[in-house]
Amino acid sequence: FGPHTFNFDAETALLLERRAARRVQTDAELAEALGELLADRAEAARMGRAAIGAIEENRGATARTIAALDPILREA
Repeated sequence: FGPHTFNFDAETALLLERRAARRVQTDAELAEALGELLADRAEAARMGRAAIGAIEENRGATARTIAALDPILREA
């Protein structure tokens, strides 16, 4: 993904930390990254697995938020 991810700081940080994504700054960097991943199928697959793992580990956020808010909303 590109440099403008300010609306998704936590998500992009998680993916970068897990090496499940790459941040590029320019069109040329994007083309280079895509070429590298197309040439290295094992790395592309590893990144995909890392991304899926990161998403699965964070699944359920909506349910946890509702559970946390429910007592507060019932009082209102």
